[in-house]
Amino acid sequence: MPKDSSHRKLDIESLNDRIDHTAEIVGGHPKANPRSEKRDKTIVRLFPWFLVACIIISLTLIIHNRDYTSAWKIIDDICYGFVIGFTAIGIWSIAYLDSGPFPLWFLAGFVMMTGAIMWFYVTGAGSMLILRGASSLKPFIPGDVEDVTLFIDLLLSIFLLLLSSIGVLTTISAMLRKFMPGVLLSIEKSAKKGERGKAADFFMVPGIIDVESVEMEPTVDSHVFDLRSFLELSINVFSLGMVICSILFLNPIVLESVPKYSAIRIMILLSVFLPSLVIPWQSVRSTGAKVLSSAPRPYYLWTGAKTRLFTGSATLGVFFLLFIISVYLGNDVGNILGYYVQYIIPLAAISVLAGLLYANCIAKNLRDSICLRFEKKKTDFEASQSDRSLNPVIYG
Repeated sequence: MPKDSSHRKLDIESLNDRIDHTAEIVGGHPKANPRSEKRDKTIVRLFPWFLVACIIISLTLIIHNRDYTSAWKIIDDICYGFVIGFTAIGIWSIAYLDSGPFPLWFLAGFVMMTGAIMWFYVTGAGSMLILRGASSLKPFIPGDVEDVTLFIDLLLSIFLLLLSSIGVLTTISAMLRKFMPGVLLSIEKSAKKGERGKAADFFMVPGIIDVESVEMEPTVDSHVFDLRSFLELSINVFSLGMVICSILFLNPIVLESVPKYSAIRIMILLSVFLPSLVIPWQSVRSTGAKVLSSAPRPYYLWTGAKTRLFTGSATLGVFFLLFIISVYLGNDVGNILGYYVQYIIPLAAISVLAGLLYANCIAKNLRDSICLRFEKKKTDFEASQSDRSLNPVIYG
């Protein structure tokens, strides 16, 4: 086992070296954007208003489509409204993105290729992905739609895929930079007061651990491209997408009452937002945040955060139960598998795109920023604790 693990590590290192070489060829020069802090402050400050705007867009789509009886079409409109909103953030955020080893034009070319593959695979050129709303993936008779309309749908699909992903990634990274350092430090603050605290509950810190302090141990990466972050985010977003889609695709009520094209389109739109559920624990892992106590080994906080997201045995049990119920009620196994077959390529495309954007433009700066802000907050906290001990009368 140790030998196999060593070989895998060497293979990843070798692959990372080749990727670094490719980055040098295309001319990428990693550099933090000096305006990224302004971007984060703007996003955090305006986020409540942004949510209101997304709700207004969704309501406008619902009213425009004039179908108030189908809950699934309403859900589709809501998903589409939020995708449009995050696309707007993506457009604005491009000028504030960090320059990664791969330039943006290179990423755009990759997105066009994967987006086109996704579009042709899902639609078969016999339907549309975006333009017809909840019935976008409903097949039509060849000749009913002009070629120019299909081409516009292809470009619009690629456009939304890229820019909404950028919008989601920049938004979640801005929130994490702002709030994660304080959340991590609150574990230590609560322990000093003799309390457990909500953050300790969230990160599932074992109750038998008496927290003494929270420390950072950031991962050191000598490579230009953060391959580890790319693989982790892509694989975990894909896995999470399979978990969520199974709850939908194996549900007997959905199989009987919701058109296949509508369920798949909703899942494709929802997939754009899946990175926001994975990046929080992944960013905590990259910082190496850990709880120190009298125990011989530290407790790494990312393990608890990931457990909150993935509960392996329980998830498999739910899958198996839903599958058995669906088949028992007469749903065809081939029809169930058809849902997965049509969804798996779009999910893979979105997962890889999110992983590539995150590793190229966000991961390293996010890790360093969280660590720096945490250390500053901890220094201020320790200074205030020292002042309290020196001046007990003043501080009561």
